[in-house]
Amino acid sequence: MSMNQRLAQLAARRSALQQRSAQLRNELVGHSAHLMARIGWADRGVALLRSAGNRPLVLAAAVALMWLKPVRAVRWGLRAAAYASLARRAFAAFNAFKR
Repeated sequence: MSMNQRLAQLAARRSALQQRSAQLRNELVGHSAHLMARIGWADRGVALLRSAGNRPLVLAAAVALMWLKPVRAVRWGLRAAAYASLARRAFAAFNAFKR
């Protein structure tokens, strides 16, 4: 077999492999779209948890709602809000006397 024939064979094989790769990529896109439609809720849940990590108060409220009965969670939330407000005022007064 001459060098030119070998190069022609290699070029044909390369072309066939590239076509097969393109076909497999297209199939993979179709399968992944179907899969993402079925498990997209998991991505949304992960995104929600990541964003809740930046807001610990929201995360605590969500956990409290899941752990406690809703009425009790609201009662605790109101009590926590009152204590937070009181603490903010106390720190503001302390900082005013400190100056």
